Parts: sequence; C-alpha cells; structure tokens
Amino acid sequence: MNIRKILSAALATATFVLPSHVLADTEPAMMALPDAMEGVAYAAQLALDGEDVVSWALFPSGYTEVSQLSTFAEAGEAQDWHSDDGCWSLDLPFDFPFYGETYSRCRVNSNGTISFDDEYFSRWSYDASDFLAHPMIAVLWRDLSTYSPDDIYVESSGDAVTISWRCHYLSGSAVNASATLYPTGKIVLSYGDGNEQGGFIGLSAGDGETQVISERSESDSMDGADDIVFAPLTLPDGLTLAADGTVSGTCDEPGEYSFTVEATLASGMVEKRLVTLVVAENPALRPAITSATPETGALNIAALGGTINFAVTTSHPSSGAVSVQWLVDGESVGTGTSFSYAQADDALHIVKVVASATNLPKTAMREWNVGVLALSNLASKTISAGMNTTLSVELTS
Repeated sequence: MNIRKILSAALATATFVLPSHVLADTEPAMMALPDAMEGVAYAAQLALDGEDVVSWALFPSGYTEVSQLSTFAEAGEAQDWHSDDGCWSLDLPFDFPFYGETYSRCRVNSNGTISFDDEYFSRWSYDASDFLAHPMIAVLWRDLSTYSPDDIYVESSGDAVTISWRCHYLSGSAVNASATLYPTGKIVLSYGDGNEQGGFIGLSAGDGETQVISERSESDSMDGADDIVFAPLTLPDGLTLAADGTVSGTCDEPGEYSFTVEATLASGMVEKRLVTLVVAENPALRPAITSATPETGALNIAALGGTINFAVTTSHPSSGAVSVQWLVDGESVGTGTSFSYAQADDALHIVKVVASATNLPKTAMREWNVGVLALSNLASKTISAGMNTTLSVELTS
C-alpha cells in the first residue's frame, strides 16, 4: 500500500485522513503523519475519513528490524555462569519495556536466550510452542556450553545493559554474541567471531501468538555479522498522543518512527492504524560532515600491518569553528580532519569520527567497520554479504 507523506513547516498543525475500510482483526492500514523537525515544537492530528472517532490510544504492537555495522565488543564482567542448559536470574538497572509490559529482572539462559517470566527456562534448542509461551529474546538460540573457561558477561549502567555469551556450541566451535537492552525498549543483537552454526533469532511476547522472527534466524553462519536492531513500534521520546488524536511535543532525536494506534469509533468498533513519522535533522543544531573518505560504512580490508587513511570535511551552520575527534572502538585516538589507521590485529574494529562545535548542542558522526585480511588467507576468507556494501582491498607483498 502506498504511504502518503505530507511535509510540514517548522511548526506543523495538520489533519491527516485515510479511508476507514480496514477492520480491527486485519493487518493495520498504514498512514503517515507530516514530517517533524528535531528540536522544534510539533502538532498534527489523526483522523479517519467519514468516521466519528470517540478516542485514540497507542497500541503496543511490536518491533521493527533493521541492520547496522557490527558493534560486538568483548566487554563486561564474567558472571561465573558455567553450565550446559543452565539459567540464571539477573536484576536489570532499569525497568525494561517489552511488548507493553515492564520488567526489572530477567533470566539468562546458557543457550543464548533471555526470558522475562519466573520460569526456569533451559530448553537447548528452538521449539515454536515454548518460544511463544514465554516473553523472551532469542539472541542465538542453539545448544551452547558455558563451562569454564567460557562464561557469560554483563556490562551494566543506567543507560544500557549488555549480556554477552563468549562460549562454544556443544559441538565445539566458538560463539561470541551479545544483546544490549535500552530503557527505551530498543534491543541490539551483536555478533563477533565464530557463530558459524548460526541459531534461532527472534522476539516473543509470551502470549502464545505475538512474535518477530529475524530474517537472519537459522542462518548458516553469523560470523562477524551485522548487528540486528529491534526498535519498538512507539512514539519517539518527547511526543505524546492525546485522546482526540493530536500528536504533539518536541522530539530531540531524528529518525524514522512507526507506532500503532487504536481508534474507537462511535459505533463501538475499534480500528487500528500503523502510523509512520519522520523526524528530520535540524541543520541549525549541529555541524555537518560534508564529505568522508573512504565512503562511510565501507569495510576496508588491508594486509596485517597496513594502513588506511581517513579524511573528512566539515561545515558550520553559522561559519563557526568545528572540532573533529577520531575514535577506535570508543577510545579517542586523534583530532583534526584526517587520521591514519594502522591494522594491528585480525579483529574487526569500529573507526568513528565526531564533529562538534562549542556553540551547538548536537554533534555529527560517521563510522566505518574495519577488518584485516592477511595475504595468506585471502583465498579462503569468506565475507558475509550482509557485513558491508563496499570492499576495498589493499595487499602488501
């Protein structure tokens, strides 16, 4: 179905109307709100053509799945959770929203899952009925072993909690996978080296029917694969939905958002709509990175010990000074508009550049996933198509 998009002014007040021909028990029809702008007050009203809507309400309907460059890192504190088919309780540092419920505690399973009910869950492989019966996250559900020296690691703060399985399949090959949970309900699944047998990946509400199975679930391999990001279908922070259908407030995070609403009609019927909203970046709030070399997101492969030269150009919305900082795996490594990166090992690393200005509240950022491929391994190295968009190969004799 086509989505209508109506551009708004800086302060938009509009009514969007779609024909009301889709009943509540069918897949929700889609409707698009006028665009919002980051940091600018917004108001727009939902409406159904030809229908008397008594009230509107948000409906907790699920998650969208997108990919991003791998952010897997060997971080966190070892929990001494050693078992085959074991399960342990973990207190969360915040109330985590999941399918309309909030949880302050979870259970971590040695077989690559996280569940949110009180049951000791230790099933060693995917079962459809078990999956649907429990509110859970399947990070890499397979028969795994965390016996020493393997373990499960936890890195926790008020902003996020990351649970990492650094272990092995019961058959012997390595597993490095993690799940990061955020107070907003966002879930990021990350995959490091290994994971060559793949596993079941998905989310379940635990109500017997609501689930999201990742398009990469049961892949042949998740070795160094792109992150899987599950974003909840909800209003962005700063915006609210009133009973009369008015979406209003100020959103400080640009992006594309989706959420489901219920419209209660005067007839008593309830209809659902999947609503999309684009929050555009406000160019007045941040400097711009106008160009980047190599192209952002490219996986640059060089021989061990080789170098990759990065460069950016920047601009300021009012001709002020822009500062540029370079980071590798989150650690500051340099400043200025160029940076020469040396490949010291055969691991994947994240190179990031951040542009900032003292008189602007926001920053601009670009990043690359950088790997290394030794000349002797070139013939046998397999690169997942999902890991990159552009490859540049530098070989040294």
